Amino acid sequence: MRLECLAGPSTRIVGVAICAPYNANAGLGPAVTVKAHLEGYPRVADSVILSTNVIHVFDLVADAETTEFSSNPGQSWIIPTTVTNAGNGPDRYDLRLGRVYETGSGIDVLWDIDIPRGLLTELTRDTSQTVDITINVPTQVLAGDYTVVIQAFSEEDYPDDTGHRTRLRDEIMFQVTVNEFYDMQISMDPSVDNAVKTSAPGRIVEFVVNITNAGNVPDTPSLHNHTSSKD
Repeated sequence: MRLECLAGPSTRIVGVAICAPYNANAGLGPAVTVKAHLEGYPRVADSVILSTNVIHVFDLVADAETTEFSSNPGQSWIIPTTVTNAGNGPDRYDLRLGRVYETGSGIDVLWDIDIPRGLLTELTRDTSQTVDITINVPTQVLAGDYTVVIQAFSEEDYPDDTGHRTRLRDEIMFQVTVNEFYDMQISMDPSVDNAVKTSAPGRIVEFVVNITNAGNVPDTPSLHNHTSSKD
């Protein structure tokens, strides 16, 4: 900067532009001292210290070892999941279950998802943490495709790409395909019928039994007669 000669007690406004580095950490940056010299005199006449406060940018990146798998009813899957602090300051993040729904219809369903939130720690800049998320597929679940949404939250809200202030920083979408499972069960209700009966030769004996489809797809049962003897 260089100013032309000012006559008398004149005032001239000087604009100083300070650019914070792209990778600057959150908080006060290095102070900049602006000095004013009298022309022809090396002695400093006045100076001012300018400080720049870099805002705290919250940004998290969540990634899983796998996001698509096939499962049978009742199976449990342990999936290592890594969360990285891509912001410019420390962040005590949080992982939560967003929702579980049928992929085609969008109807929410109730599943048991275990997230070890007690193990989550504060992440400094450019650090990450890996935790195991357990997805427990229910025993009684229809065959089909399901989506499990896991959400990563920052400790404070920050504008997203649309300018909306939110703590939600990233999501992981797990695509689970529940395989078809066929299971037809036959049983006798003791309150309705007795499994042991006494009969004379030539007489007809009737038994009342229950047929239950314990699978996860529609099924048509068929009954067959298997005769056994003492010999």
